[in-house]
Amino acid sequence: MQKRNNYRNLILGCCITGIAMLFAFFFLYYTYIQDIIYEERLNQMEEITRQMFQNLEDVIDSHWDRVTEECNYLRDANVQTTDELCRHMKKKYELSAYADHKITLMAVDSEGGYYTESGNRGLFRELDYFEDNPERISFVFDSMTDNQSEMVFLNHLRANRASEWRKENDNPLFWNCPGYGTAEFLF
Repeated sequence: MQKRNNYRNLILGCCITGIAMLFAFFFLYYTYIQDIIYEERLNQMEEITRQMFQNLEDVIDSHWDRVTEECNYLRDANVQTTDELCRHMKKKYELSAYADHKITLMAVDSEGGYYTESGNRGLFRELDYFEDNPERISFVFDSMTDNQSEMVFLNHLRANRASEWRKENDNPLFWNCPGYGTAEFLF
């Protein structure tokens, strides 16, 4: 009987140990799998983030290229007055089908006055960006009237045509060309 109880205790101990080992195995396996899944998700998120930033840089570079192109067109145009400037913007706006892409052209002077293809439109609120007279700046512009955000790209115009225009207005010229959901300024 003593021997029988010893075998029973031995078998019971082995069963309990086996069950404990089985639970430990599943716990460690689950933890191991969770760590692998976490690492894989982290790697995927890092790759997606890297791709998003690369795509964002490509889009921003594309907008800067458009700004440079528009600056070159403005330098090449024989713009002497604000009326000529507005006519030039209107012609570029119509020929380039900017309306389809939600692109507008705008010139901004150092006093904050801005002009579009329709003529003088009012005052530009973000003049603090011009204080240090930078070559290029970009920022996000939030419109309070239509609740939309636009990315603004600014490039300083220093060509002879811009200086001729400055003589008439005594204000440095800034040029704006917003892209789809963006505003690309050339100044």
